[in-house]
Amino acid sequence: MLNEQDLITSPEATFFEIASGTSSIVQAIEVGYYLCGKFYISPEGYGFMGKRNPLTSIERISNYLKQLTGVYGVAKAREALLYVHENCESPQEVNLSIELALPLRMGGRGFPPHQAAQIFSLHDYRWQRTLGCDYLRADIYFPDLDAIFEYDSYEAHMNRQQFDRTQTRAGILRAQGHKVISVTFGQLLPHQAFNDSIFTWEEELGLQHPSLDNLTSQKQHLLHSFLYQMKRRMF
Repeated sequence: MLNEQDLITSPEATFFEIASGTSSIVQAIEVGYYLCGKFYISPEGYGFMGKRNPLTSIERISNYLKQLTGVYGVAKAREALLYVHENCESPQEVNLSIELALPLRMGGRGFPPHQAAQIFSLHDYRWQRTLGCDYLRADIYFPDLDAIFEYDSYEAHMNRQQFDRTQTRAGILRAQGHKVISVTFGQLLPHQAFNDSIFTWEEELGLQHPSLDNLTSQKQHLLHSFLYQMKRRMF
């Protein structure tokens, strides 16, 4: 007789099964983000619910895939894993990370490599006293640009106390020499608004505006539309 645990697949096997079974590498990448993220979604399979520790890691998934050499679909899973970042704390951080990270040929924006949930030590006791901690964790960090993207959700950042803390965090990070870009949901959801935000961020960071042909623009639109289907089931 099977036990309940015998019917539950591991996170690593889940990633492989979805990556090998889907025609969309973006879907596999997104699932990798969710499995390695620090949040959980609703029982319906969509929508942010709360924080938790990651179910797995890129290293553990990679080690699992190494055991499957020669198995159908493993090459696709390995390719998808190249684009996964760990420790994102919300679906919107995942979406932003995916779109900034993916190359133009995949519908992304082709930004330089970045890190998610990067830790920055606070070098002065006054900053530590102000925030009650000795480090900050940035949402998305571009080392080559020394630029931090902070997703400031309306739910978690917009009452008086949260807003004060958000502004204080940003000021301290700038005082330590980093560029800080605040990102809100309204800048992400409408596709044209996101395009305009990308243009602004490229200007601010001194990045070239790539020349896009119709096919690339269409891929970017399709990727954005896919990620922002608000009630699309993940699992």
